[in-house]
Amino acid sequence: MHYPIDVAELCADPYLGLPGQQPYTPTPYDVKQFCEKQLRPRREKADWDQRTRAQIEDRSQDLRHSPRQTIQEVEDEMAERGVFLPGYLKRAGQLQRGPQETPESVRRKSGLTQAQWDALPDDTHRGGTRYKPPTD
Repeated sequence: MHYPIDVAELCADPYLGLPGQQPYTPTPYDVKQFCEKQLRPRREKADWDQRTRAQIEDRSQDLRHSPRQTIQEVEDEMAERGVFLPGYLKRAGQLQRGPQETPESVRRKSGLTQAQWDALPDDTHRGGTRYKPPTD
């Protein structure tokens, strides 16, 4: 087996290679073991990359062959299971919106007089604005 030049140079390096690790002259078996040890992470990375590419290709083929559900199909499927999403209820005409809260309705629910309501501080000191009723 032949090894890349950088692995061979590392093996022959007097400080980092085999000569710096052993007190005796390395045998061909020692050289091969050292080179294999240096190549193991590269081979594992190459194998990992190959498996990843294969998984991505498999998944992309699956997505091409199986059409994705529309939101309506998901809502219908969930409704069959007893989970009623807002979109399904809206399409079925069952989604009812509650009345909008207005400052007047809050004042009445709280039992405040108009004078007490007016005495409450506004949020204008923090950049807020006084409530302005919608104009229709």
